[in-house]
Amino acid sequence: AGEKTQKPQILKGGPEVLSEMDPKRTLFLCYPDEEAEPDPSSTEPPTSLGGACLANFKGTHVIHVGELYGDTLSIDQAPWGRSSS
Repeated sequence: AGEKTQKPQILKGGPEVLSEMDPKRTLFLCYPDEEAEPDPSSTEPPTSLGGACLANFKGTHVIHVGELYGDTLSIDQAPWGRSSS
């Protein structure tokens, strides 16, 4: 009865807003396999959305919903949607 519950913190923006998130919070990633648009001015390869989120997240706990790499269908196999890879 004495426990405090926290409201979800929802930030608008891309993966970079996660660096502003309280590191005591948990990151929830659902279907994080889309690659970001390539930056024509960069020599770095495009980063996946999930990878960019993890790179910017400062916390220690992540909830991942999806399939593991190797068990995920491609866009050709599942045009209606995929899980993470």
